[in-house]
Amino acid sequence: TAHSNQVRELVLSNHGISLVDVYTAGGAVLMGAMRRQKEEQGRAEHTRLARVEEAQQNEIAFAIAETQTRIADLRVDEERKKVELRRLQESSRAGAALGAENLAVLRTLRGADRSSKAAIPTPIEHPARGRK
Repeated sequence: TAHSNQVRELVLSNHGISLVDVYTAGGAVLMGAMRRQKEEQGRAEHTRLARVEEAQQNEIAFAIAETQTRIADLRVDEERKKVELRRLQESSRAGAALGAENLAVLRTLRGADRSSKAAIPTPIEHPARGRK
């Protein structure tokens, strides 16, 4: 078979002689120092892209952690507000019960009619207004 330097490149190194696949860039076959330079540029670009990707992943992971912290804080705040609401509702019910009890005591003290549950106040006409 015929040999073509566009199929393989003979590389001499400290490890011996080896045949490696050709390196093409932009349609040109690169060998020797130009090949090594282009390969190094490729490795550098790969490293740069890996760092950018890692930074993006770290940024997203941080944003997720921050969001989870805010959610936890909101849940604590929600629970605090629920406790406060229950306390206010209980206070309101207790106040209503006490008010009804006080009203019953007042009726008893005044000798109010025991058959009526609550006296319905009648409207008082204002003397200056008159009826329409």
